[in-house]
Amino acid sequence: AGIRSLHDAGIPLVLRIDPLFPRSPLTKAPQKTLDDFGLPEAQTIEDLERLVSFAREMDVRHVVYSPAKITQPKGRKLSGTMRAMRTAYEHFAEPEKLVFRGGSWRLPQHIAATRIIKPFLEICRQEGVDAKYCKQNLTETP
Repeated sequence: AGIRSLHDAGIPLVLRIDPLFPRSPLTKAPQKTLDDFGLPEAQTIEDLERLVSFAREMDVRHVVYSPAKITQPKGRKLSGTMRAMRTAYEHFAEPEKLVFRGGSWRLPQHIAATRIIKPFLEICRQEGVDAKYCKQNLTETP
């Protein structure tokens, strides 16, 4: 209701669909799903299609996105859910290793690009909605 009210008032909008999560199946053979790691399917393709369709309907300037990362809390251990996410990411990235940078584990860039970001950008293209990576958004937004 809030976004619709802002749209109706003529206020320019940017929608942030961030983070983008991996979707099952995570691996090909043997096939593993997020459920195998005790994790829910947090973001289906249908969820993303609905969000991007809503963004088009609200005539947003663009959507901001980035793939999910697993952040190590300072001075604390990862929660059980975040440990499960890291393990799922390790399987998702196989045979490569996760990248640890800036206190966070990330998927190798080309894996995130092809398996998480590309399907999202295709939805945006089909809906005619401009999409910008979060760092791109920071450098371009006045």
